[in-house]
Amino acid sequence: MKMMFPVLLSAAAMACQAAEIVPLTSLDLSNMRQGYGRPQIDRSIRQTPLSIGGRKFEHGVGSHANSTLWIDLSGGSERFLASVGVDDAAGGPASITFKIVGDGKKLWESGLMKPGQAPKQVDIDLKGVQKLVLLVGDGGDGIGYDHADWVEARFVVSGAQPKTMDSTPPKEEAVVLTPKPGPGPGSMARACMAAGRAIRFSFASPRLARGRSPFRRKACPPADPRFRHRDH
Repeated sequence: MKMMFPVLLSAAAMACQAAEIVPLTSLDLSNMRQGYGRPQIDRSIRQTPLSIGGRKFEHGVGSHANSTLWIDLSGGSERFLASVGVDDAAGGPASITFKIVGDGKKLWESGLMKPGQAPKQVDIDLKGVQKLVLLVGDGGDGIGYDHADWVEARFVVSGAQPKTMDSTPPKEEAVVLTPKPGPGPGSMARACMAAGRAIRFSFASPRLARGRSPFRRKACPPADPRFRHRDH
């Protein structure tokens, strides 16, 4: 047992040394979709220093509801840590929610947050998670003044590096929904004219089943020899 304890400590130390801290700000944030403006690195959405509940932060991402950021972890991240809240520069009645989803399952949610509220801490286990989504909601009352900060946000990575993903829906190819014309009066008329014949219609009784045409089409009469097609 005395020999096992140093070995375990050594293995734990090697694991800690192998882990790497990857800040959220180091990722490609052009893939973040949000309801107003563009995501800001180390600044609020108004490009002021990051501040939540009177507390200043040097590093983080300033965003705006509603926002979505997809991240491909490929199972290489161990944890995600951050502090979140409404930026003090919002200047109005903001109300936002933060949510983190991994592989389709909710991993963490902040609840409703408002201006002046202290930042909430995020510390979630990501072992085995392939796809992560960082979400900011508008609290159900629109996006006005909804300035959202992810501060000191970072990944503890021991394998594949996290990469953001483009969440823009792919453009669909144009599809003609109008069906091709089937055999009808037009096509029958062309066929009869090609054979040198005419189409006769007779008006039917106005008491017809709903949706039926008031005209009855008769078959082409015998060909008139004067209009027969001749090869040149």
